Amino acid sequence: MPPDLDLRQNGFGLESGFNRLDYRFNPRKGWSAVLKIVAGFNTVRRNSQIENLRDPGDPAFEFSSLYDSVAGRNARYRLETNAQYFIPVMQRSTVKLGLRSGAVFPPNRFITTNNTASAATNFCAVSTRKAFSLHVL
Repeated sequence: MPPDLDLRQNGFGLESGFNRLDYRFNPRKGWSAVLKIVAGFNTVRRNSQIENLRDPGDPAFEFSSLYDSVAGRNARYRLETNAQYFIPVMQRSTVKLGLRSGAVFPPNRFITTNNTASAATNFCAVSTRKAFSLHVL
Protein backbone atom coordinates (compact mmCIF):
# COMPACT_ATOMS: atom_id res chain seq x y z
CA MET A 1 0.00 0.00 0.00
CA PRO A 2 1.22 3.54 -0.63
CA PRO A 3 2.09 5.73 2.36
CA ASP A 4 -0.96 7.93 1.79
CA LEU A 5 -4.30 6.38 0.93
CA ASP A 6 -7.12 8.13 -0.88
CA LEU A 7 -9.50 9.51 1.72
CA ARG A 8 -12.78 11.35 1.78
CA GLN A 9 -13.31 13.46 4.89
CA ASN A 10 -16.71 14.56 6.12
CA GLY A 11 -17.29 16.47 9.32
CA PHE A 12 -19.10 19.13 11.23
CA GLY A 13 -17.77 21.59 13.75
CA LEU A 14 -18.40 24.21 16.35
CA GLU A 15 -16.35 27.35 16.88
CA SER A 16 -16.63 29.82 19.70
CA GLY A 17 -14.67 32.96 20.40
CA PHE A 18 -14.40 35.32 23.37
CA ASN A 19 -12.50 38.56 23.74
CA ARG A 20 -11.91 41.56 25.95
CA LEU A 21 -10.12 43.93 23.61
CA ASP A 22 -10.01 47.71 23.72
CA TYR A 23 -10.21 47.92 19.89
CA ARG A 24 -11.12 44.94 17.73
CA PHE A 25 -9.08 45.71 14.61
CA ASN A 26 -5.85 46.98 16.22
CA PRO A 27 -5.92 46.18 19.94
CA ARG A 28 -3.51 47.68 22.45
CA LYS A 29 -4.63 45.75 25.51
CA GLY A 30 -6.85 42.81 26.35
CA TRP A 31 -7.19 39.17 25.34
CA SER A 32 -9.00 36.98 22.84
CA ALA A 33 -9.54 33.23 22.64
CA VAL A 34 -11.04 30.95 19.98
CA LEU A 35 -11.89 27.26 20.43
CA LYS A 36 -12.80 25.05 17.47
CA ILE A 37 -14.05 21.46 17.73
CA VAL A 38 -14.61 19.28 14.63
CA ALA A 39 -15.98 15.74 14.49
CA GLY A 40 -16.28 13.65 11.37
CA PHE A 41 -15.41 10.54 9.43
CA ASN A 42 -12.53 9.46 7.20
CA THR A 43 -13.58 7.05 4.47
CA VAL A 44 -10.91 5.10 2.58
CA ARG A 45 -11.53 5.21 -1.15
CA ARG A 46 -10.32 2.35 -3.27
CA ASN A 47 -7.72 3.30 -5.87
CA SER A 48 -8.19 1.54 -9.21
CA GLN A 49 -4.45 1.84 -9.98
CA ILE A 50 -3.65 -0.25 -6.89
CA GLU A 51 -6.40 -2.77 -7.63
CA ASN A 52 -5.16 -3.25 -11.22
CA LEU A 53 -1.53 -3.97 -10.27
CA ARG A 54 -0.16 -7.40 -11.09
CA ASP A 55 2.75 -9.22 -9.46
CA PRO A 56 4.81 -11.16 -12.05
CA GLY A 57 6.14 -13.45 -9.30
CA ASP A 58 2.64 -14.33 -8.05
CA PRO A 59 0.02 -13.74 -10.79
CA ALA A 60 -2.80 -15.11 -8.58
CA PHE A 61 -2.31 -12.40 -5.94
CA GLU A 62 -4.99 -9.70 -5.97
CA PHE A 63 -3.78 -6.30 -4.77
CA SER A 64 -7.36 -5.33 -3.96
CA SER A 65 -7.14 -7.76 -1.00
CA LEU A 66 -4.81 -5.26 0.72
CA TYR A 67 -7.86 -3.10 1.43
CA ASP A 68 -9.34 -5.91 3.55
CA SER A 69 -7.02 -5.06 6.46
CA VAL A 70 -7.96 -1.35 6.45
CA ALA A 71 -11.21 -0.18 8.01
CA GLY A 72 -13.32 1.64 5.45
CA ARG A 73 -14.67 4.34 7.79
CA ASN A 74 -13.13 5.83 10.94
CA ALA A 75 -14.24 8.54 13.33
CA ARG A 76 -11.99 11.60 13.53
CA TYR A 77 -11.95 14.45 16.04
CA ARG A 78 -10.00 17.69 15.80
CA LEU A 79 -9.44 20.36 18.43
CA GLU A 80 -7.90 23.77 17.70
CA THR A 81 -7.22 26.72 20.00
CA ASN A 82 -5.99 30.23 19.35
CA ALA A 83 -5.32 32.61 22.25
CA GLN A 84 -3.81 36.11 22.24
CA TYR A 85 -2.89 38.53 24.99
CA PHE A 86 -2.01 42.17 24.27
CA ILE A 87 0.14 44.20 26.66
CA PRO A 88 0.49 47.95 26.13
CA VAL A 89 4.07 49.22 26.16
CA MET A 90 4.66 52.96 26.46
CA GLN A 91 2.27 55.18 24.54
CA ARG A 92 2.03 53.61 21.05
CA SER A 93 3.48 50.11 21.31
CA THR A 94 1.99 46.74 22.13
CA VAL A 95 3.43 43.31 22.91
CA LYS A 96 1.34 40.39 21.70
CA LEU A 97 1.64 36.97 23.33
CA GLY A 98 -0.05 34.24 21.34
CA LEU A 99 -0.68 30.51 21.46
CA ARG A 100 -2.01 28.48 18.56
CA SER A 101 -2.35 24.73 18.98
CA GLY A 102 -4.34 21.82 17.66
CA ALA A 103 -4.59 18.05 17.76
CA VAL A 104 -6.26 15.27 15.78
CA PHE A 105 -7.73 12.25 17.57
CA PRO A 106 -7.49 9.24 17.47
CA PRO A 107 -3.76 9.00 16.82
CA ASN A 108 -4.08 6.01 14.44
CA ARG A 109 -5.34 7.00 11.03
CA PHE A 110 -6.46 3.49 10.12
CA ILE A 111 -7.82 0.73 12.29
CA THR A 112 -7.39 -2.86 11.20
CA THR A 113 -10.43 -5.06 10.90
CA ASN A 114 -8.41 -8.25 11.40
CA ASN A 115 -4.96 -9.20 12.69
CA THR A 116 -3.10 -9.14 9.38
CA ALA A 117 -0.13 -6.82 9.24
CA SER A 118 -0.39 -4.06 6.70
CA ALA A 119 1.83 -1.06 6.07
CA ALA A 120 -1.19 1.22 6.10
CA THR A 121 -2.16 0.23 9.64
CA ASN A 122 1.12 1.45 11.10
CA PHE A 123 0.74 5.10 10.14
CA CYS A 124 0.12 7.68 12.77
CA ALA A 125 -1.87 10.81 12.01
CA VAL A 126 -1.33 12.75 15.18
CA SER A 127 -1.19 16.27 13.94
CA THR A 128 -0.23 18.58 16.74
CA ARG A 129 1.04 22.05 16.16
CA LYS A 130 2.01 24.64 18.69
CA ALA A 131 3.33 28.11 18.16
CA PHE A 132 4.37 30.86 20.49
CA SER A 133 4.59 34.30 19.01
CA LEU A 134 5.83 37.60 20.34
CA HIS A 135 5.13 40.66 18.21
CA VAL A 136 5.91 44.26 18.94
CA LEU A 137 3.32 46.35 17.15
